[in-house]
Amino acid sequence: MAYVIGNFVGRLLVSYLLVLLVCWLVSRFDARRALRLSMRWYSWLAVVALSLLGLGAAVSSSGGLG
Repeated sequence: MAYVIGNFVGRLLVSYLLVLLVCWLVSRFDARRALRLSMRWYSWLAVVALSLLGLGAAVSSSGGLG
């Protein structure tokens, strides 16, 4: 169970970093504005969607998380 939770939390973290990178590029390398953009509801929706897509890809390719 801890493995599944750790895997999901890790995917959430990586997804947030990807969204933060996109926000940073969109805000023309202004880190403060990028952090504000990454805290919006649609950014969190993108984080969850990316995490679930990654989790789904891992499950479908190997038949499980392990």
